Amino acid sequence: MADGTCEVTVDIHATPERVWQAITDPTLTREYFYGTDILSDWKVGSRWTSESDGNVSLEGKILEIDPPRRLVQTFNVRDDDPAASDEESTVSWELTREADMTRVHLVHAGQGEATLAYTDGGWEYILDGMKDLLESE
Repeated sequence: MADGTCEVTVDIHATPERVWQAITDPTLTREYFYGTDILSDWKVGSRWTSESDGNVSLEGKILEIDPPRRLVQTFNVRDDDPAASDEESTVSWELTREADMTRVHLVHAGQGEATLAYTDGGWEYILDGMKDLLESE
């Protein structure tokens, strides 16, 4: 993480399509993503936000999207100084079918020091929560 990059991989006993839905459907994201709705129209160039009670905590732009395999988005903290002053970083999601599960490989690259501190342990928490949610269905 010294270079501003965090990588997390988790295997989830669910189809890539179901994992993709968990990434992009706010009724599911609020169950594991710190209670927030992840909102976007999920098109290249579109804005995405992480919102709770009308407050935007995170935002960015969709750079690449290939459902249900790959999503690349910029990442900006909006609700926490000094992280909100950091330059935008990039989050890449890769979903790969592995037998009866989906391997989710997330790379958050280009994080400034304050964003690294803000996200420390967060992606592990989010992916573990997604795994728990999808595997308990």
